[in-house]
Order: sequence, then structure tokens, then C-alpha cells
Amino acid sequence: MTSVPFSSTRETERKLLFPTEGVFAGNQYFFPLPPHLIRVRHIRSLWIKCTQTVYEEKTDDKNLQINTQKVNEKHRRDGSFSKNNHKHLLRSLRKGKSITDMKQKAKNEAEKYAKPYKNSLLSQSSEIRRQLKLQKTNSILFHDCFYSISNFMESENPYYVSHVFPAHSEISDEINLNIPNNSASISLFILHEENWRLYDQFHIKLSLLINLGTDLQFIKDQIQDIDGLLILRLADDCYYTLPHNDLHHETIVKLQEKFNNDVFERINNNSFHLESCTYDQIMALNNYSRCVQDLRSANAILASRIDNEVNNKSGLRYHLDVAEEQRNTNANLEKIIREKQEYNATISKRLGQLKTKREFLQQRILRLAKSDKSVERDVADEQKRYLGMNEELMYRVNVEKARMANAILRVFPIELMDGKFEFSLFGVSFPSSMIPHHGKYKHEHIEEIPLTSISVNTVQKLLQMPKSQTERLNALIGYISLILIIIFEILKIRPKYHIKFLGSTSYIHDYLSFNKKDETDSENLVKRSTIYPLFIYQNPTLTLKFTYGLFLLRKNLEQLYDIERLVKVEEFNLLTACKIWLTCVESYADVQFGNDTNEDVDVEESVRLDDMTGSLIPHDVEKDKVKRSDSTTSQSMETNVNSLVNEYNHNFLSEERIKHIKKHLLRGINK
Repeated sequence: MTSVPFSSTRETERKLLFPTEGVFAGNQYFFPLPPHLIRVRHIRSLWIKCTQTVYEEKTDDKNLQINTQKVNEKHRRDGSFSKNNHKHLLRSLRKGKSITDMKQKAKNEAEKYAKPYKNSLLSQSSEIRRQLKLQKTNSILFHDCFYSISNFMESENPYYVSHVFPAHSEISDEINLNIPNNSASISLFILHEENWRLYDQFHIKLSLLINLGTDLQFIKDQIQDIDGLLILRLADDCYYTLPHNDLHHETIVKLQEKFNNDVFERINNNSFHLESCTYDQIMALNNYSRCVQDLRSANAILASRIDNEVNNKSGLRYHLDVAEEQRNTNANLEKIIREKQEYNATISKRLGQLKTKREFLQQRILRLAKSDKSVERDVADEQKRYLGMNEELMYRVNVEKARMANAILRVFPIELMDGKFEFSLFGVSFPSSMIPHHGKYKHEHIEEIPLTSISVNTVQKLLQMPKSQTERLNALIGYISLILIIIFEILKIRPKYHIKFLGSTSYIHDYLSFNKKDETDSENLVKRSTIYPLFIYQNPTLTLKFTYGLFLLRKNLEQLYDIERLVKVEEFNLLTACKIWLTCVESYADVQFGNDTNEDVDVEESVRLDDMTGSLIPHDVEKDKVKRSDSTTSQSMETNVNSLVNEYNHNFLSEERIKHIKKHLLRGINK
């Protein structure tokens, strides 16, 4: 920071706060604060010089007494601050960091020393009397004190209160406040006669501070005879003070000259001297000087504008604007009050309507409580009617399912092969080695498939099959895929794994594996890796994928078994399992709607199946009668179909399930 002339634009502000003239006139060593240091938040510490009170001796030269009249005359500027105001201050401010109890009552020194001493030596020794006198002087001159910081000229509402400094003659404290104001007031309080009293006040306007340099010890040496002086250290590590009557012009000049010398000394120590300058350097310096002049002119213009704005704000226009704003605020508040009153009236009216409605509903509840029995009868009749409609609808749905299965069996005749436990479609059947088993295998070109598949030997046999047999097997799988697609479309069911029908070159898509792929893979690559062919190709990798595709196709068929609540037959190939499902669904047409309710009906008598489906029920089932419900809706078609499915599942959960299915499904073959 370097020395610049004192700005003339600040002279008006200085005279408003400090009307004394002639003390600082013509002072060219004042350092006005830069714009970035004119806020309270830039204050880092403060130091208050000489806080002891003025005293005088009485004529008898025995006791010392505080000259309170001089103190009170010194602080008539804030006479409204009283004991009651201080109590209000203590209630509304945050507590400081004091370790001293401010409410502790001290003993009355006057009464203490007024009592006669019992020790006769005190009256004999002048040294002891001198020591007592010094102790009493110390208790009078040094007091407990604290300070508060508030907005400019608003001492009754401070926003910061320091801790108590016990028995101090000067105060030095570090502060850090985040206040954006450019002015403040500091009030100093001391403990006198068991009461806290205002001792001094400092009204600070940061733009009028005087720079005293950076050497605090040198500053203290120069101002050691000045009482009641406030020194502030700002963010630039320089010390500043307010204009004071006892702070002479020569002292300020001496402090600022030392500060200038220190600055120049630091500059000289960190630079080197040139004997001459080049032409470019001279031109650059000339340009810099012109820029400095322009900046000074701009600074003067801006300072004058600021002064005008300050004067306008403190004038009549500012007060008129404040009054107008207050009138607008009052009008807005009155409008809000009227709206609230109207809203309260609406709420009261609404409450009255709700009370009337509540009474009406209570009376209605009483009336409805008397007619519970009639309502229950009506509900029971409605329930019986809807259940009957539901049973009739289920009967029609099952009849349509049976017609669908019958039509599929006529279009795709699945016939029993002689001497084998398998079926054929158009003369083509699955090889005996195509029956699935559970296992886990891994190929070097594709990922591990921990699901049901066929053995590796079967894969080798498929690769060795002739082309004619391979084409017939591919066509058979295409027919089975077409049957499943037709069933899913008719029943409006979405298959678990999507089937793309392309005749003997159909394929199936595994959506579940597609969702589990790594997100870093591209979408096309992942989609190709989850498509599995439903035809045999002379390639080990594709053949291995073909076996997994058959597994996915079987999962779709098991989905149909789950929908009809049938036990899945995993030990047969796809064609046999498809024949069993179609046969069971076709038998729904033989179930009669609305049987008698009070008789025990045998499973074989209640369900009229064709020769193949009827043979699925064992002969010993005649001994197991099914007890029908007593309700009027229990003899419906849905109940009969459920009985058929339950009997089918119950009888084929035993160990002889496979043998029984083969025996009766293959029309009497006992192998």
C-alpha cells in the first residue's frame, strides 16, 4: 500500500461526523481505504487505549474516589442507555466467551476500609499504609470491561458482544465478523459500583479511517499519552484509527512517513537499479502515466457521483421514498387482513354445511342399520346371480378351448406309432435320444448354459445324421412351433420366449438372457447372441445352440401346462407333451353344465372323455368318491373341470405316473 493524497470527496463526510475544523485541513498524508477494504468484515482485530476512569483525592487524603461527573459529561451522546436498557441488551444478545461471573457482587470498598483496623501495626508502619493505598488505587483504576459492536448509531441493538476482560487498562481482541456494512458503532462498558456502565463509544465510518502503518509497537510509543483511542487492524495488516483531537498532525505525519519509508525500503530491497531506460521502456512509462491520469480522472468522477448519491439518499427524497414504501406495505397488509377475514367467513359457512351433512348421514346410518337383513338377502341373491353368470362364461370358454384343441388335432394329426412309446406327426417323430436330461456343459465358443440340455453324445449323433433325416426333424420342430404360436394367439397369451416361425428354419429369442448381458456390449451383438435356432445345422456351435433352443421351446409348452394347472410331463419329448396337453383340453367339451348338487359323483362318470383321455384315469379311482359342495354353484362346469385336473394331477404325482401314462395313452400297450 502506497501513500496517495487525501481525497477531497471524503471531506464532506468527515465534516458531518467530526465538525472540528482546522485539525486535519490540508493533510496530504492521509491514506483513504481501497474499495475492497471498506466493510466491517475486513476488520481483523481492535485495540482500545487507556480504559481506566479518572479519579481525584479528597481533602483528607485517605480515600480515593471516581470522578463520575466527568465520565457522565463525557458520554451525554447516549444518555438513553440506562440500567434497564442494559438488562434488555443482555436478554437479546448471544453470550460471550467470558469466564467471569458478571452478576457476582463485589464488596463495598468504602465500607471495607471504613472499618477500624484491629492490627495496630498498620497505623505505625508508613510502608504498609502505602501498600494498602496502592491496592485501593489499583482496584479503582482497573475495572472489568467488555465491548459491543452494532450498526451505526444503533447502540441499543448490537450484533456482537465480547467476553469480559477482568481488571484491564487496555483491550486487545481478535474478531472475525461477516458483516457487509461500511460503518459501525463500538460501545465500551465497565463495572463500576456493582453496575455495568457505558464508558465510551466509537462511531466508525471506514472511509474516514487514518492509516498509521504496520508497526504496532512504534504506534503505541507515539500515542502513549492519548486516552480513549481506538485502533483497528484490517485485512491488509495495516493499523487504522479515527480522527482524534489529541492525535496531532505531526504524529500522523511521522507515522505515515515511517510507513512510506518501510514500503520504499521493501521495494528497493526486492528490485535492481538500471542506469538507463530503452526507448520502448520510456514509451511504456509514458503510456502508463497517461493511463494513471485517466484512472485518477475516472476515480474523481465516480467519487463525485457517490457523494451525490449519498447526499440524495440522506435528503428529503429518501425520506419520501421510505414513507411511500411504508404506505404501500400498510395497504398490502390491510388487503391480506381482509382476505383472511373473508376466508374465515367462508370456512365458518363450510363448517355449518358439514355439520348439517353429518347429521343427515348419521340419520341415514340409523335407517340403514335397521335394514341389514334385507340388504344381506339382496347381496346374497346378487352374488348367486353373478356366480351363475361367471360359471356359464367359464363353461363357454372351456368349450371354445376344447373346439380349438379338436381343430388343431384334426389339422395336425398326431398319431401313435406302433410298437413305440412315441407319437408321430405326418410320419415324423423325435429320435429316442432327444429325451432331455438335466446337466451342465460348456463350449469354447459360447457361454456356459447351466440349464436342461441333452448330452454331448447326442450332439455328436445329431452332427452325424444324414441330411434327409435332418430336414424331416427340422420340419417336425417347425410344425410344433406353429402349433404353439397358434395356441398362444388364440388364448391371447404372451409366450415366455418369443418364437419366430420360418418353417423348418424357425428360431427362438431368449429375452431373459438379453436383459442380463453386459451393458458395455453393443445392442446388435447382444441380440444376435441370444437368438437360438430351432433347426439342425452341420456346425458344433449352432447344434449346441439348437439344443438350448429346444429347451426354451419346452419352457413355452410348460407355460401352457401351468395355465391349465396340469402337472408337467418332463420325461417325454415335445411332440408327446403337446399331444397330452391337447387331449386334456379337448376333454373339456365332455363336461356338462349344471349337474345335481346332492349326490356323490365319480370322476369317470362326471367327465366323459374319449378313449385316450379316459384311459388316463386309473381303474382304482372308483373307490375314491369326490364330495360335492352344498352351495347352489358348486356343480358348475368350472368345478367339474377343476375336479378333472385335480384328479389328473393327484394320480400322476406317484412313482407309477410315467408307467400309467404310457399304458393308457398308448391304448393298452403293456410294455
